[in-house]
Amino acid sequence: MIQIVEGIYQIKLHHPSMSMGVNSYLIVEEGAIYLIDTGYEKTADVILDSIYHLGMKPDNIKLIINTHSHIDHSGGNDLLKKLSGASIAIHKLEAEKLQLDTPSTVILQDNDVLNLGRRKLRVIHTPGHCIGQICLYEQNNGLLFSGDHIIGGTSTGTVYVGPPEGSVIDYIESLKKVQALYLTMILPGHGNVISDPTLKIEQILEHHANRERQILDILAKGEKTADDIAEIIYNGIAVGRLAKGAVLGRIEKLIHDGLVEETFREDKRVFTIKS
Repeated sequence: MIQIVEGIYQIKLHHPSMSMGVNSYLIVEEGAIYLIDTGYEKTADVILDSIYHLGMKPDNIKLIINTHSHIDHSGGNDLLKKLSGASIAIHKLEAEKLQLDTPSTVILQDNDVLNLGRRKLRVIHTPGHCIGQICLYEQNNGLLFSGDHIIGGTSTGTVYVGPPEGSVIDYIESLKKVQALYLTMILPGHGNVISDPTLKIEQILEHHANRERQILDILAKGEKTADDIAEIIYNGIAVGRLAKGAVLGRIEKLIHDGLVEETFREDKRVFTIKS
């Protein structure tokens, strides 16, 4: 457990299925704990140990906030809710995925404000990685809990954006939305704290722009499938489902922008530069 600033702690949770691990955050205010993301069910004991280390107990948890519904961010919900009696707060589109339709669920929407003792967190709806992804913005200190919208631990801070849940179109718009905020620090769902938010967001935007240019250069030489493009981009290395999906997500944005068109050949989607 790492203290980021007074009253805010980052807990790094490690799981065999994820080399980078996932982060949960404790916000401690006036004897109450507000927990952002719960990791996997099997890593909930690390969160509990951190709470005990602070001299507190599970029933000090007053609210559990999920940045989105993916299992590495919500897997500990049931256990920690049972131990604490806390409500779960989540965007309405992600609540539907987890079937969190109970009266105790706090349904969040863009620009909602959560009053956490002396701190106020504004909900920033940032679709892209998934449709109901949110960031939590503490304006007074310029802090952004970014979930999987922006992550640390990679050269660009990029995350998977593509089918079936993601949209590069939405993701770029969400990045620009966050870029307009006063930020001093990003507290990501994976990786280390980002101390230069402006640079990180610029790097992510530039990475996406470079990938788009790369795809257009490839298509300028002739029609290709998304798999063909992924093989070229990754230099023939065995390309997995996520890499192919990320390429397809970018192609769909290029189609939206009127730069690429698709046809079907032998039941395969084939892409070309739009004439």
